[in-house]
Amino acid sequence: MNISRYHLFLILLCCVCTAFFAGCTGVENQNGTSLQTEQNVENQSGTGTTGLLWMTIPITDAITGKTTSISELVAQGKPVIIHTFAVWCPSCSIQLRETASMVKNNPDAYTVLGIDIDPRENTEMVKRHIEKNSFVGMYGAAPPEMTRDLMK
Repeated sequence: MNISRYHLFLILLCCVCTAFFAGCTGVENQNGTSLQTEQNVENQSGTGTTGLLWMTIPITDAITGKTTSISELVAQGKPVIIHTFAVWCPSCSIQLRETASMVKNNPDAYTVLGIDIDPRENTEMVKRHIEKNSFVGMYGAAPPEMTRDLMK
């Protein structure tokens, strides 16, 4: 298997992101009990709500209709590649094509989640875009509360 430097960089980036997200879902203290990091993180508004809420908000796959959350995908143990995109964005489509190429070469190595964050776009628009471009993975329109929490 010949991996280019670019693909190696993407794999390394995915591993770093996965390690970050795994570290954000919980930690163990010295006596072995689990602490939820989310309970200790406040958002920038200072309201006391968690800054990681976006990981638990359900998102629906535009193709299959299956609903999941980022935290559920992370719990499956594979690196999760999260793309934020819009259907009109050519740079986003280039990035999604590169990811599709990586996944086709190693179908069980990653979980891909594309989140359309343009509030003017909906699930049907995402579905048409994904089918037209044959992207691999789970793609959906971000629920408004997810976009709001990501912007905090």
